[in-house]
Amino acid sequence: LAKVAKANIGFVSGANDYFVLTPAEVAERKLPGFSLRPCVIKARQIDGAFLTDSGFAALQTANERCLLWRPQGPLTRSERAYVRLGERMGLHDRFKCRVRSPWYLVPGVVTPDALFTYMSDSVPRLCLNEAGVAASNNLLAIRMHSIPSDLRRAFVVAFYNSATLFSMERIGRYYGGGVLKLEPREADRVLVPGVGLVAGHRDRLRELEADLQTQLSAGRRGHLKEIVAAVDEVVLAQLSHGRSAASQALTHARERLANRRLAARA
Repeated sequence: LAKVAKANIGFVSGANDYFVLTPAEVAERKLPGFSLRPCVIKARQIDGAFLTDSGFAALQTANERCLLWRPQGPLTRSERAYVRLGERMGLHDRFKCRVRSPWYLVPGVVTPDALFTYMSDSVPRLCLNEAGVAASNNLLAIRMHSIPSDLRRAFVVAFYNSATLFSMERIGRYYGGGVLKLEPREADRVLVPGVGLVAGHRDRLRELEADLQTQLSAGRRGHLKEIVAAVDEVVLAQLSHGRSAASQALTHARERLANRRLAARA
C-alpha cells in the first residue's frame, strides 16, 4: 500500500464525547456551523466501501456523533459558554488537552482520501471518503498520493480481493476476542493491486461497486465471499495457475488464519 498511499492515525481529541457532537447537541449548545467539521469516529459509521454526501447526511439524520467542534478565530458567546462547560468537567486538565494551547483546539484534523477500519473482527474495510469528512484515531486516515482521482473507486473495489485480504491476516496482529488490528506501519505493508492493473480493468471493477457496497453494508448478513470471488475474477486473472485455483487457495489460507484468530474468543 505504501507505494500508492499512506496510512496515518486520525485526530486525537482527548474527549470525543465533548468535542464530537450530535446534531441535537449542536442545536442545544447553539454552536455556530462555521466551527463544525463533519467527521466519523467509529468503524460502524463507515459500513460500506464509499462514504458519500448522502451517506453522511444519513448519519446526521440518525443523530450520530459526527460533528467535530473546532472553532476558528474569536469564540462566539455560545462557544465561550461551551469552553466553560468543558473546564467545569475538568477536560482542560486531561493530558491530551492540557498540552495544547488553547486546550480546546483539536490538532491534526485533515480530510483523508479514504478511511480504513484498522480494528476488525471480520474484514478490515477501505472506504473512499467522498463526503470529505475528518476521522478520529479510531480509524486510519489514508492519503492516496499516487492513485489518480478517476481510479480511486475502482481501486477500492479491487482492494477486496483474496490476496489483499490474506495479506491483512498475515500482517496484522490479533487480540483477545479475535480482533484483528493493523497499525499505520502494518497497513502500509498490505499487498494491494497495482495502479496499472486497476487502470486496465477499471470498467469491470466499477461494475461491481453497487454490489460491494450492498454486501459490506449488510455486515454479517452480507455475502462478501461472493463479491470477493467476483473481484478475484478481475484482479487475479493474470496469474499463471489461473484465477480460480489462486483465488481458492488464497481464500482457504485466509480462512485458516481468520479461524485461528477468532478462536481466541473462546
